[in-house]
Parts: sequence; C-alpha cells; structure tokens
Amino acid sequence: MFDWLSNIIEAIYKAGLSQIFYNIFFFGGFVGLTTYNLIVAKKYGLKKWKALLFTGIIYSVSVAWMFFLVKNINKKKAIKSAA
Repeated sequence: MFDWLSNIIEAIYKAGLSQIFYNIFFFGGFVGLTTYNLIVAKKYGLKKWKALLFTGIIYSVSVAWMFFLVKNINKKKAIKSAA
C-alpha cells in the first residue's frame, strides 16, 4: 500500500540525505509545536514563557532520548558483532 513511500525513504537513505531530512523534520516539528503552544497559551490565558518553556522541555527530552536510544542500539550491534 505504501510501497511508494518506502521507495522514497530508501532513495533518500541511499543518497546519504537521511540526516538532512531528519533535521528538516525535527526543526519543522519544533516550529509547529512552538506555534501550537503559543496559540493554546493565548486561548487559555497562560503566559508565553510557559509555552516556550514547555516546548524547550519537550525537545530537550526528545534529544536526550534519541541520544540514549542510538547509544544503546550501537552497543547492542557491537555486542552482536563480537559474539
């Protein structure tokens, strides 16, 4: 059903552009979440700094999680290749 999407993702990976696309989507998500938080903060009467702080916390946690996840994946690969 989504073979075309798999083909696009595979072509991006083979071209060596996966990190660029990751950064684009990560930044796009940051802008989208920030915009959403500011709109919701205005609607519910929250201060802007709270919305920005929430966005910062969410993205800090996601970066830390990705670092932890990649570190563990690489460790498991090293263990499998050593065995």
